[in-house]
Amino acid sequence: MFGVPDREAQSGRIRTGAEALSRLEQLGFTPPTIVRDAVQHGAGTARSVTPWHPVGYGGIRMWAETVSALAEHGRRCDWEHEAVKGVDLVTNHRTGVAVIVTAGDAATGLEDYRPDARYERPEMVQAIVNGTLDTLWDAEHGRADWQVWLLLHNVVANQGDVAAELSLPAAIGDGGHVTGWVERLLIPADDDRDGNRRTMDAPAVPPAPVVTVRRRAN
Repeated sequence: MFGVPDREAQSGRIRTGAEALSRLEQLGFTPPTIVRDAVQHGAGTARSVTPWHPVGYGGIRMWAETVSALAEHGRRCDWEHEAVKGVDLVTNHRTGVAVIVTAGDAATGLEDYRPDARYERPEMVQAIVNGTLDTLWDAEHGRADWQVWLLLHNVVANQGDVAAELSLPAAIGDGGHVTGWVERLLIPADDDRDGNRRTMDAPAVPPAPVVTVRRRAN
């Protein structure tokens, strides 16, 4: 169950509006709207999915197209797509920042709740986020001070809006979930009804958690 977090202990520094955009530029996104546009592109392509497509394809397509757009439009400011041990990253070797695009839960983009990745992150993602693969990057690219950020996105039910944030996890635990956040940058979302960009409003009640159901082994 989500509750109101202690932001300093659990969610770290939360940046919104102009402050978030300025921080995105510091990380190497010039202009900072590259991040928002990539998420919106991914969401737009996912909307074309029909009931005749395989189950889950919409989420896969949104993820893939967001990764592609982030790398393609970030090329002019030194971003590129690369895969490390099967994990797709968008990286900037000048600033030492790597981004993993992943679906977020219902708390994504909300200041008053602590978000998490929607699904458990596999062992290799845990290793990359927790720094155990720094030696690989150092050997190949000559730097060991990488920061690995998660670009969380969540389509808001019954609204069609997309909540998003680029956030720096403190760690991913053995269970595959984020243990806390060092810093969160809330990304403005487009409102198709009036064309204004805005951050998502907090709901009146805490968002419902995502429950993963597994079949019990015989």
